[in-house]
Amino acid sequence: MSSINRVLFLLIPILSLAACATKAGPQPTLEQKLAERNYRLGESVERILQYRLDGWSYLDREHVIMQTEPSTYYLISLRQPCHGLMSAETIAFTTTTNQLTKFDKLLVKSSGSMIERCYIDALHKLKKTGKKLAAR
Repeated sequence: MSSINRVLFLLIPILSLAACATKAGPQPTLEQKLAERNYRLGESVERILQYRLDGWSYLDREHVIMQTEPSTYYLISLRQPCHGLMSAETIAFTTTTNQLTKFDKLLVKSSGSMIERCYIDALHKLKKTGKKLAAR
């Protein structure tokens, strides 16, 4: 058996195991992720006026739910995945006014890591639905 055949012989089982370890099936859509948390996407907003960050919640690497008042929620969509967001201990926003806009960025700090700058793509108001998406 040649050395190339031996390498291929060893690689095939490894690649097969790797394929089995990956998640099968479609990933949930943004709408499904929001529905699981009793939200639906509302209107797009250009800015969040006089915001005060009361809380935030990780949705995925490209989306954060921000609470600004006891019952006001916004979806912050990012231009590209923000890798430190899932394990973030602290987040902050850059802004030159009292308005958060899509020209600002999210600053993410995870334990023992550098600050990651994640650029905002869009802002949407979220609406509470009061019901959860049915499990499949």
